[in-house]
Amino acid sequence: MGERDTKDSRGILGLSVMAVSRFSSQSLEQLVSQILATRRISRMDQELLMTLLDKEVIEPREHDLVNQVFEALQQGRLRVA
Repeated sequence: MGERDTKDSRGILGLSVMAVSRFSSQSLEQLVSQILATRRISRMDQELLMTLLDKEVIEPREHDLVNQVFEALQQGRLRVA
């Protein structure tokens, strides 16, 4: 039995595309608020945000929220926990 050459619908941490599509903008706002308030982001949170950006359709507000986190990461204002 050989390995499949195609990538499945799960990311590194097993987040399915369906699970990400059910993630609401309100949930995203809560997550981003928590990340920025604690100045920490988990690997799972990071994977979720990256997967959200891979969605075919992402709302402008969602995109802005994700960008806030990645900018904070780039500026060293967040610690990966």
